[in-house]
Amino acid sequence: MDDPLNLIILIFEVITLLGFIILSAFFSSAETALFSLHKLQLKKIQKEEENNWRIKSIIRLLDDPQRTLI
Repeated sequence: MDDPLNLIILIFEVITLLGFIILSAFFSSAETALFSLHKLQLKKIQKEEENNWRIKSIIRLLDDPQRTLI
């Protein structure tokens, strides 16, 4: 560990690992939030915002959760 290059590589690897952990946490929380929505809630939101493509996409994803996860 006396070589400064090894220290720089180690710091880079630790920062990269932390970045991947943060990304994993973000996507896991997004997945949990998506699958905790009830279809009735989505239908109500869809009625309020008729042409919202995001709501339509979410409903389409929730209609086939097996395909969504693969």
